Amino acid sequence: MTAFVGYSSISRMVVDFFPFSVLNMYSHASASRASRILARDAHGRAYELDRFDRWSCPAALDPAARTCPGFAGVNTVDYVDREMAIFLDTHRGRPGEGAPVDVVRRAWTLTDHPGPPAFEDCALLHCRAVRRP
Repeated sequence: MTAFVGYSSISRMVVDFFPFSVLNMYSHASASRASRILARDAHGRAYELDRFDRWSCPAALDPAARTCPGFAGVNTVDYVDREMAIFLDTHRGRPGEGAPVDVVRRAWTLTDHPGPPAFEDCALLHCRAVRRP
């Protein structure tokens, strides 16, 4: 009991200093909208970007959520979004090679209702890419 009281007291004073923590990550409500950058083919099917190779895009990917009007407040994972931009940059193809593929930010609205969550896409880039086997 003394150890618990001591740990709790120190954690409240230092807030987040290893090995003491009040576990702030669990103190906030989770986001109701989450997003991810995906590839969407001509049929509207979504894939991870690495399912395609040899990307030919008109510009570099700007993964910032600000590029999508109406997506303010959408939860993003910045380091994953940056990795997607790096992936496109390091897997370039020849202009015109491959099939049309849109790079989109897909935002899911999370609710307590059963079934898959509703989603909305925001096109970031219109590219061409070769699908990996």
